[in-house]
Amino acid sequence: MSFSYEVKCELAQLPLDNECCFISELSAIIRTSADIKLQKGKFAIVIKTEVAELYEKINKILEKLYGFSVELEISEDDSFFYGVRYEIKIDVEHSTRILEDCGIISFDDNHQMQFNGGIDKYLVMDDCCKRSYIRGVFIGCATSNIVLSKTLDQKNKKPSSGYHLEFVFSSDELAGDFASLLAEFDIMSKKVARKSSFIVYLKEGDLISDILALIGAGKTVLALQNEIILRSLRNKVNRQNNCETGNINKVVNASLKQINAIKIISETIGIESLPLALQEVAMLRLANREESLDDLVLLSITPITKSGLNHRFRKLIEISKNLSER
Repeated sequence: MSFSYEVKCELAQLPLDNECCFISELSAIIRTSADIKLQKGKFAIVIKTEVAELYEKINKILEKLYGFSVELEISEDDSFFYGVRYEIKIDVEHSTRILEDCGIISFDDNHQMQFNGGIDKYLVMDDCCKRSYIRGVFIGCATSNIVLSKTLDQKNKKPSSGYHLEFVFSSDELAGDFASLLAEFDIMSKKVARKSSFIVYLKEGDLISDILALIGAGKTVLALQNEIILRSLRNKVNRQNNCETGNINKVVNASLKQINAIKIISETIGIESLPLALQEVAMLRLANREESLDDLVLLSITPITKSGLNHRFRKLIEISKNLSER
């Protein structure tokens, strides 16, 4: 079960509160998930969705506003991600009026019909209606790459990197109006064209949380916030482990370089030919091959600082280099 599917199921089951918002949410759902067909000069609406719970919400809106209900049809589709697609069909007797009320079509003074590309401003005059429209768009066309850790099969999957939520529109004007609608709630999105579609997307976990809270998806907001915290802790641990590994590698490489220098000196002029201070650090290193400079300072019989010890090792390496060049 995908993250976006969980959100859609939660949104579809939210109770309908303000009647002024019914048509806003219905308009957004039709805009983003319906086929509008012309049959014998009249329109028919077919809402297609993977969310079975949406049927009850659509029926309640239609019964409340228009006094009729519709049937739910199920079709198996192997090419569809979920395998099962639900179709909610609104017949030609009611579709034209609904499309007009939803601001999707309009008629001029000469009774000429035209499709409207953007969001009808009368549908989103109040904040509650704006939230309902955004909710309808989410139900209709939202997709996300987010995979919550609790849904993972740890043996086969890894959590996705980053956070990505996008809305797919068939109209550039509609995509632009939707991005502006989000901006009214300080949710700044980006827009891009992809083939024949227009995408509005968010790539920040906090902004995605904001939009979920805005449209009433309380359960998935908490789940996403937990995921953000979990990933942050996981990344912190990984950074610490990488840092520790890097420090260990530095210690090992430095130790090998020092031991190799001491070996060259031993095989050429002998350690005993070195000044006493250098003999002491050479023997200290040979006796403690895996220790860091900090540890060697503590192990040294003769009091010495870390910088002093490091200086003497550099002197040994310089001597071995000169001996090798000869």
